[in-house]
Order: sequence, then structure tokens, then C-alpha cells
Amino acid sequence: MKKIYNIENIGKITRNLFWLFVERGGQFALAIIISGMLARGLGPDDFGKWQYANSILLIISPLTWVCGAEILVPLMVRSLAENGKTRVDNMSIDSIPAINDIIGTAFVIRLIASIFVVFVSGLVVVLFGQRSTVDPVVSNIFFGFLGALLFREPFAVFTAWLQARTHSRPALLVSLIAAVMKTVLLYIFIKFSFSTKFYSSLWAFESIVVAVGLCWIYVLFKSRRPIFLVNKYYKYNVENLKCSLKARFNNIVKVLSDWNFRTEMARDLLLNGAVFWVALIFYTVFLKIDRIILQRYVGYDVLGQYGAAQQITENWITMALMIAQTVAPIFIFGVVDRKKLRRNIAVLSLIVTIFMSLGAIIISYFSTDIIRLVFGGKFVDAARYLTWSTWIAVLVGIQSITSQYLLKFQMKGSVLFKWCIAFLAAIIFDIILIPIYGGYGALLGVASGYLVALIIDIFVICFTFKRV
Repeated sequence: MKKIYNIENIGKITRNLFWLFVERGGQFALAIIISGMLARGLGPDDFGKWQYANSILLIISPLTWVCGAEILVPLMVRSLAENGKTRVDNMSIDSIPAINDIIGTAFVIRLIASIFVVFVSGLVVVLFGQRSTVDPVVSNIFFGFLGALLFREPFAVFTAWLQARTHSRPALLVSLIAAVMKTVLLYIFIKFSFSTKFYSSLWAFESIVVAVGLCWIYVLFKSRRPIFLVNKYYKYNVENLKCSLKARFNNIVKVLSDWNFRTEMARDLLLNGAVFWVALIFYTVFLKIDRIILQRYVGYDVLGQYGAAQQITENWITMALMIAQTVAPIFIFGVVDRKKLRRNIAVLSLIVTIFMSLGAIIISYFSTDIIRLVFGGKFVDAARYLTWSTWIAVLVGIQSITSQYLLKFQMKGSVLFKWCIAFLAAIIFDIILIPIYGGYGALLGVASGYLVALIIDIFVICFTFKRV
């Protein structure tokens, strides 16, 4: 029997997983620390308002995902593979025109979409704020988040480029460094009693740091020369430093000038990505609609308790998504043989199920201690929600693997149908159950949506496998 995996692929995936675990582990710890600081500094009521503003932001965020990673990564993988430029361990460059076209076109589209969404969203909040429809605290928090949206999405094309090359380490390190900086600044803001309206501006600051770092990494990969300000061959004086800065700046301009905006490619990306884009909108609204509906029936303090539990769960869920995004380029997107693909999906689903189930057992058992440790005694009621929400993460983990099959074969209609039905199932359960059971009803709504999505994935895999 032929070997399913070769040593080179195992090495790639192991290195990538290691750095992803380092980054996600660090991000997980920092997210918990940040949530704890915010919860203790704001209290249940204002923390609920923070969760509400964040939910609104995440609902409008997909409007900027016009050319999502679901379209870009498989396209980049194929382009790199066809030109024999998939290795990056030795910092080799890929001067592939198609890659430059993809990156340049996707960046411009995302930048235009981000500017439009930020402008319209800000205008809507101002108009509703003048009518006292929106809580002033929610408005102030939301404006800070808008800055993050402006800088985060356009530069995410570099992350997709690195993901396609199975070399996520540089982007992960930049993300982790930016998160550490944000955490330190947030501690300073809380320590010295800064106004809460400045807290969310740190998320914009983090996005700017990540954007600059990703640009720097991209130029470094595309250039055979270092791009630091000075190097060992220069004497440390003003004139040589000016020459060094000028040389580095020219190098950056040269690399970025290789980008091409292709009208035809923009049209293709928009048309091919339109279905995925709408599907992502349904998906993201599905993720946060529980908090929007819950706020209408309970106070911000209860929403804060529920949001605290979901904050822990969502950070844990990123582990499953991290595994799926890491293994997909090699073990799913890059596999042609159908039997091998089926075996890969089954094995990966089993691994994720075991991994997420063990985590759910541990988190649910220590839920009260975790909530008390992270958020303080005022949020102890959140442990009731955390006990159940961690088991929803098992469904999320399995679905994150099965969904890669639909992405591999660009089953746009199936993806749209899946998240549309999942959204409808969740909102129906939310409307019926939240008025009766409160936060528990919201959890049942989320679980029903993920269960429907998983069933549709399995159905599509079983009934289309022989035809692809």
C-alpha cells in the first residue's frame, strides 16, 4: 500500500502546528487575561455592553471579507504548485505573476470594502446615537473597534499567502507580539483609570501593528536583501543611516510595485467569492445573533455573565479552527486520490473529536474555578453556561474539518445553503427558547445551528463523493 503521508509533508505540518500552538496558546492566555482585566475593570453591566458592541462589530466584519481566505488560499496553493514554488524554508522568493495579481487585486478590493463599511457603520452609529437609540458606552466602544476593522482585513491577504505556503510562523509571531503589546497597554489604561472609551482603541492599535508587521514580512520574503534599518556594513553615522533608510524604502517600493490590479481577476474573485462571502455573512451573524437577541430579554449584567462563558469557549474553539486551517492545504486541498481524501477527513475528524472532548471534560469540571480565577467572584454565575458551552465546541471541531471538503471542491452553493439553514435554525431556537430559558436558550440555539451545519456537511460528503 502506498504511504498516505510523506516525510516532507509531515515535517511541514509539524512545524506549522508547533508554531500555531505557540501562537494560539499565547493568544488564548492573553485573551483570557484581557477578558479578566476588562471584566474586573468594567463590572458585569459594562462588560455586557462591551460584549454587545463586540458582537455588532463581528456581525458587520464579514462585509469586508469580499475575497475571503476560502477563495484565496486554494487559488494561491494551485498557483504556487503549478509553478513549483511551494518551498519557503530557505526564504526563496516566488516571482509568479499570478501570485502578484492575486495579492494586489485582493488587497485593493478588501481595502475599498473596509473603508466603505467603516464609513457607513460609523455614520449609522452617530445617527442612532443622536436619537438615544444606542447606549453611549456601546457607541464609544464600537468606534474604537471600527479602527481595527479598517486595518485588519486588507492586510489579511498576506496571512492567506503565508498559509498557502504552509509557513504561518512569521505571521503568528507578529500577531502574538501585537497581542502582548495590547495587553500591556490595557493593563496601564486600567491601572491609571483611563476612560473606558479608550479601551477599544487598543484593538485598532493592535491591527496597525499587525498590518505593518505583515507588510515587513512580505517584503522580506520577496527580497533577497535584508530590510532592517542598518546592517553591519554601515558605520553608525547619520549619512549612512540616511542611505540605509533610502535603500530599504526603495526596496519596499520595488517589491510592492510588482503588485498588479487586474480588472478581470477582480471580477472573477468577486463573482467566485460572492457566494462564499454571503455564506460568511450568514455564518458570522449566526455566531453572534444569540447575544443580540439575548440582550433584548435580559439586562446587560446577565449578558455579561453569558459573554464571559462564551469568551472562554470561543478561545477554546480557535484550537479546532487552527488545526483545520493548518492541515487543510496539505492533507485536504492538496490530495487528489479520493480514497486518501476520505481517509484523511475521517482520521482528522476523529483526532479533533478526541482532542475537543478531553478539553470539554476538563473545562466543564473546573468551570467554577476557571470563571472565578479569570473574571472574579461577580461572574461566578457564568460557570453554569461554561459547563455546557464547552461541549458545543466538540461539534465545532468536527464541523471545521468536514467543511474543508466543501471548500476544496469550491461547493459554494452548499456552503451558502449550510450556513443559511444553520442561521435560520439558530434564530428560530433563540426566539423560542431565550424568552423562556435565557442564556441556556441561547446555548441551545448555537448548538442547533452547528448540528445542522455538521449534518449538511456529512450529507454533501456522502452523496457527492463519487462524482468529484
